Amino acid sequence: MATKQKVKQNQQEAVSAQIGQPVTSLKKYYYLFGLLTFFLFANTLGNGYNMDDGMVTRNHPLTSKGLSAISEIFTSPYYSDAMGYAYGYRPMVHLSFALEHDLFGEKPGAGHFINVILFALSVVLFFKLLVKMLGEKNVLFAGIATLLFAVHPIHTEVVASLKNRDEILAFLFVIWSALSLHKYLIKNSWFSILTAFILFSCAMLSKKSVYPMAFILPIAILLLKDISIKQLIILSAVLIIPAAIIGAELKWDRTILMMVIPISLIFISYFVKNFLVSENKTPQKNSFLYILLIGVIVLLSVYTSVFFMIISIPLFFLLLKTNFQYGITTMIVTLIGLDFLWSSNYELQLLAMLSGIATCIHLTIKEKTVPAFWVSAAALSVAYFLYHHHDIGNIVLIVHFIILSSILQKKPIIGLIITGATILAALIISGLPVYNVYIFIYSLTWYLSHVTKNNRWIYSSPFIGLCISLSVIWYQQFQQRNELPVQLAESTSVKEQEQPSTANFLKEGRQLLYAENTLVAPHTQSEKMATGFLTLGEYIRLHSFPKELSFYYGYAKIKTVDFKHPMVLISIVVHLFLIFLAIWQIRKRPLITVGIMWYLMSILLFSNWVELVAGMVGERLAFTASAGFCIVIAGIIYWINPDFNTRKPGIIGAVLGIVIVLFAARTFVRNINWKDTLTLMSHDIRHLENSAQANNLYAMTLMSNSMTEKQLTPSQKLEMQQTAVAHYDKATQLWPDFFNAYIDKGRATMITKDYDEGIRALKKAIEIDPDNTLPYYILLEITELKGDYNEYLRSAQELFKLQPNDHAYGVVARGYFLLKNYPKSKEILVEGLKQYPDSGILINNLAIVNEKVK
Repeated sequence: MATKQKVKQNQQEAVSAQIGQPVTSLKKYYYLFGLLTFFLFANTLGNGYNMDDGMVTRNHPLTSKGLSAISEIFTSPYYSDAMGYAYGYRPMVHLSFALEHDLFGEKPGAGHFINVILFALSVVLFFKLLVKMLGEKNVLFAGIATLLFAVHPIHTEVVASLKNRDEILAFLFVIWSALSLHKYLIKNSWFSILTAFILFSCAMLSKKSVYPMAFILPIAILLLKDISIKQLIILSAVLIIPAAIIGAELKWDRTILMMVIPISLIFISYFVKNFLVSENKTPQKNSFLYILLIGVIVLLSVYTSVFFMIISIPLFFLLLKTNFQYGITTMIVTLIGLDFLWSSNYELQLLAMLSGIATCIHLTIKEKTVPAFWVSAAALSVAYFLYHHHDIGNIVLIVHFIILSSILQKKPIIGLIITGATILAALIISGLPVYNVYIFIYSLTWYLSHVTKNNRWIYSSPFIGLCISLSVIWYQQFQQRNELPVQLAESTSVKEQEQPSTANFLKEGRQLLYAENTLVAPHTQSEKMATGFLTLGEYIRLHSFPKELSFYYGYAKIKTVDFKHPMVLISIVVHLFLIFLAIWQIRKRPLITVGIMWYLMSILLFSNWVELVAGMVGERLAFTASAGFCIVIAGIIYWINPDFNTRKPGIIGAVLGIVIVLFAARTFVRNINWKDTLTLMSHDIRHLENSAQANNLYAMTLMSNSMTEKQLTPSQKLEMQQTAVAHYDKATQLWPDFFNAYIDKGRATMITKDYDEGIRALKKAIEIDPDNTLPYYILLEITELKGDYNEYLRSAQELFKLQPNDHAYGVVARGYFLLKNYPKSKEILVEGLKQYPDSGILINNLAIVNEKVK
C-alpha cells in the first residue's frame, strides 16, 4: 500500500511540477473568467426571439403562468401541441423560464441576460472544478482550458438561443455536482453526497444528454485522485442512480442497462489504474469485484450480443495478467451464462468447452501435476456441450482436439501441420468454422512457445483463441445483417409521422423526416457506421475550425455515406489517434486521457449510432463535449512545453493567443447573426444551399415575417414571399419527396397568387402521400381562388373517396354550388344529412342552397 501511495504521490508531484506555481487566491480568476465571458456575450442582450424559442417562452402555455404553474411544469412534457404531439421531460428548463416570467415578464432581453449569466457561472465553476481536481499549482492549465471553453464559437448557439438554455443548465448542474463530490472526498461530508445527488438529478431533469457524465466524472476522479474503492462506489452510485432512473424513462429493463454500463466502465478503469500503479498484481483482495464484473458482462451481452464480448477484450486481458485462473474462469462462466441467455448458442458452447480443455492441459504442464479442479471443469464443459450436441461429428471434434493437444506438447511443428491440413479440408468442404479458427490460434501459440522457449504463449492461447473466435462470430453476424437494409422505427411515411401520440412523453426526440436525418431511410449497418464517423468528423471540424457555423445541417449538407467517403476515412484516423493518445498518456499525463474520454463519451451520443439526431449534426449538442476538447488542447500544450508560463509564452503561447483572439472575434460576430430568426437564416443560407430543411425553414420564416412585420411595404412583402417560394423550390429540388415543403409552397402561392404553381406543388404532395387529406383541403382553397371550379369539384370528389365524412359531403356540394348546379348540390347535402343528421355544416349549407333553388 505504501508503494502504491508513493507511486501516486510521485505522479501528482510530476503533474504539478510541470504546470505552473501555486497561487494564494483564486477569486481574481473567478472574476476574470466571469466578466470576460459576460462581456464577450453581452452583445446578445439586444437580440430578440429566435427559432424554437416558443418551446420554452413567448406565450408558452406553462412558463407564461409563472411559478403558479409549477405543479403543471413537473407533470407535463417538454413539448406538446394542440394536435396531441408530446415528447421529452425537462421540467428544470420550464421552471427557469417560469421564474424569469415572474421576475421580468416575457422580454427577450431578460432571457438573454439570464442565459449569459448562467453561461458565465458555468465557466467559473468549470475553472474551479479543474483547480480542485488538479490542485492550485495547476491553475494555469485550468485557466487555458477554461479560456478556450469560454470563447469557443461553437457555444454561440447555446448561449444566444433561449431554447438552448437546457444545455447550459444541464452542464451547470453537472459541474456543480462534481464540486460537491470533491468536497465529499476532502471532508467526508454526507451532506455533500446528498447535494451532489440532487444537483445531478437536476442536470438530468434539464437535459438527459448529460448521462455520460455519470461515469465520466467518477473515472476522472479515479484517474486524478487517490481514492478508495468505497469512495469510488459511493460517488458512482450518487451519479448513476439518478442518471439511470431519469434517463431510462421509467422503463425497468432500460434502467438496469443504464446502470450496468457505467458500472462496468468505472470498474474497468479501476482495474486498469491498479494494474498500472501496483507492483502486486494479484486480485485476491478484490475477488468480489471480479464476480461483479462477470455478472455485468453477461447482463450487458443480453443487449449487445457478441459485439460486447469483443469490446470487453481489454478486461479479459487484464484479468489474465493479474491471475490466469481468474481470467479463464471469467471467460468460461461468461460464455456459459451467455449460452443460457441466447438459447443454446453452438459457438459459445464450443468455445467454453475448448477453453476448459485447453486450460486443463496447459495448467497440467505448468504445475507438473494434474489439477483436479480443472479436470472436473473440463469434463463438465465437455458434458454440457455433448448434452446439446451429441452427434458423431461433435464427438470426433472433441477427440481431434485432445489428440491435437497431445501432439502439440511433444511435436508442435507436427501439430501445426495437422492443424493446417484440418483447416484446408474445412475450407474445401464447408468454409471456415469457428473451431478451425480456434485450433489455428491454439496450435500457433504452442509452436511459438516451443520456438521462443517462452511458456507465456501457451498460457495465453485460450485467451487469444477465444478473442479471435468471438471476433469471427461477430463479423459473421455483422455481415449477415449487412446483407439486408435496416428498417428503422422512424418511418418516412408522412401519414405515420403525423399521427399524434402522448403514450410516453418522457421519451426524448420525435420521428424525423428524411430531410432531417437520412438514416430514417433503409440503410446497411456499414452505412450507419460510416455516416456516424462522418458526423463525428464534422464535430471535430467544428471544434478545430469553427469558421462556418450553421443554424441547421441535415440532408444534403450531410447524408448517408459508406466507408469509401474520404471524410469518413479521415475521421476514423483522427478518432483512432485520440483513443491511442488516451491510452498512451493514461499514466504520465492522465489529464489528456480524462479530456479525451470526456469529449468522446459525450459526443458519441450524437454520432447517430445511439439515436438519430434531428439535423444529423447540431452545434448545441457539442456543448458538454467541448469542455473535454478544451482540456485535451490544454494538456497537449503542456505536454509539448512543460515549462509553459505567461511570462515567457514562446511560440506556443503566441499561437494560443492568436487562436483565443480569433475564437473570441468569431464568437462576437456570430452573436450578432443570432439577432433574430430572419437575420440568422439569411446569413447562413448562403452556405446551406445544399440543406433541404434549411431552405424550407428559411422559406417559412420569410413567409411568416412578410405577414407579421407591419413596417414592410407591399413591394417588400411580395419580394420576401417570392424569395420564400424560390427556397421552397430549392428544398424540393434537393429532396423531391419533401411533402411539407410542397404543402407550404402551396399555401405561399395563395398569397403570391401564383395559383398554377401552387396546384402543381399540392398535386406532387398528393402523389407522395395519397392518403393524406391536408393537400386536398389546400388545393380546394387555391382552385376556388383561381376560379377553376371544375378542378375544385374533382379535388372535392377525390377527398370524399379518401374521407367520406360530413365535411367531405360539404365540399363536394360546394363544388356543384360553385358550378351553379344547385339541384345536384342539394342532392349531395340531403344525402349527407342522412348519414350525419346533426352536422351543422350540412344544415347551414342546405339552407343556402335552398335559397338558390327557390
